[in-house]
Amino acid sequence: MRKILIALFGLFILNCCYCQVECKNVVENYPNTIDISKRPVYLVVDSMPDIITGPKLFEFFGEKVPLILDSSKCFPVQIYYGFVVEADGTITNAIICPKFMYCDENENIDLIKQKFINQLTAEIMKLKTNAGLLKGKTVAVCTYGRLHCDPQ
Repeated sequence: MRKILIALFGLFILNCCYCQVECKNVVENYPNTIDISKRPVYLVVDSMPDIITGPKLFEFFGEKVPLILDSSKCFPVQIYYGFVVEADGTITNAIICPKFMYCDENENIDLIKQKFINQLTAEIMKLKTNAGLLKGKTVAVCTYGRLHCDPQ
């Protein structure tokens, strides 16, 4: 019985670690996952959208993350993110991958994680910003990265 419990615990840990690594890998390979059949998507252009280069991205996460996680005790959190700013300034292809560092043992981490992903993705998709400019034309620009959010 003990061997079975150890094996199940090992599979659980492996699955948790694998999911985190898998999610991180998806975000790190984010530019390769974007459908470019309808329009090119750039990483760097002559004039980048404000949400990518300015403090707006940090302000956005700084404001939204504590609101979404207000009722949970899962801080700090690392957020792997990716999204595309389209030529019209809308946000598409958003991906969020949170990694909670410490959670209260009474918290349902999977439920908190899914709620966090859904709410933060919805908030990102509501954003409107200026488009990227390349040789005077508006173009789609993608960004991806990692942020560390700690309420203290």
